[in-house]
Amino acid sequence: MEDQRIHVVQLKLLYEFNKRNQTSGETVEEYIRSLYVAAVRCNFSVDVRDEMIRDRIVVGILSPKAREKMLLMCNLTLEDAKTISKNVEMYEKQGRFEGFPFTRN
Repeated sequence: MEDQRIHVVQLKLLYEFNKRNQTSGETVEEYIRSLYVAAVRCNFSVDVRDEMIRDRIVVGILSPKAREKMLLMCNLTLEDAKTISKNVEMYEKQGRFEGFPFTRN
């Protein structure tokens, strides 16, 4: 019975992680931080954690421009997703998205 309760709790945590999207007024940094907290609760291994967070950023980010750029990128890493998301947010806030540098350093 205890194993069943643990499984239900783990499933609920995974569900909460997978439905987590950036909310209006929430910065990219706040969103990503919340994904890390949720991933720790899910007890993902480091490799799985990074992939899951990367995928949640792509799917859950509010900016369609950031999502489009991430989806077009070959071999997108978590660091790429974080950098693109944060930079697009900054450029959009400044109203100067055109000419945004999307290449890796």
